[in-house]
Amino acid sequence: MVRLLALDIDGTILRDDGSLSPLMAEVLRKIQEEKGVMVTLASGRLLDSMLPFARTLAVDVPVISSNGACLTHPKTGERLYYRPIPLPTAREVLAYLEDQMPCDLLVNHEKGFYINRQNSLLHMPNPSPWVRERLARCTVVDRLADEVNFEPLKISIIEESSAIPETVASLQKRFAKALSIFPSSEYSIDLNAYAVSKGRALEYLAAWLGIRREEIMAAGNAENDLDMIQFSGIGIAMGNAPERLKSAADLVAGDNNEDGLATLLRDYFGV
Repeated sequence: MVRLLALDIDGTILRDDGSLSPLMAEVLRKIQEEKGVMVTLASGRLLDSMLPFARTLAVDVPVISSNGACLTHPKTGERLYYRPIPLPTAREVLAYLEDQMPCDLLVNHEKGFYINRQNSLLHMPNPSPWVRERLARCTVVDRLADEVNFEPLKISIIEESSAIPETVASLQKRFAKALSIFPSSEYSIDLNAYAVSKGRALEYLAAWLGIRREEIMAAGNAENDLDMIQFSGIGIAMGNAPERLKSAADLVAGDNNEDGLATLLRDYFGV
């Protein structure tokens, strides 16, 4: 029996335009109210940008933010788990990226982002909702390696999709013992503190709630969801997920733009 449902946000419960469909909202409400299943959110987003969805969906258990770097109750603000990147490690990787692999970077703290002045996101004529949400809370500096003076929850690299495998391989060769490194979307790579992941945070949350892994269902659409899907008793990959994720999943939902997950959950739980 499923007691906990862990859901990625972007590309999973949200459509590509950033909206939550009425069917998705209704199905999740019924799963909680009629079936007594707890729902949590597990995202690469910062906590603040997750909270509106947590409120809309009446989430009443801790949520996983920044790919598992932070586990926080959305109503009380109680923090159960917090694993940022140590500052010396962050400065080392930022110096390497700025000097050796120039690319667009977002350095995440609890309330927003630091970017450097060369970041192309600053000059996009028609930014997407994803870009607009981040630019609204960013601090612009000349050089991140010198001016980041906090322990980042996450460092994101915006990269062409064709270059992502090579960039990931290069970073893993140099920083695999210091960072968790994984593609988080078609155009981004996320760096977290070593051993931080959604799956590890979900394992911690399950123990805190007294729930066995066999009683967990999890859904996601990107490689930062992989170990969460593997850890859960029932793992769901979205139809818009990469093949590696689909191969690891127990179930594959339809596309996020076509209520794929909402339909699967409605049928599975009979709501």
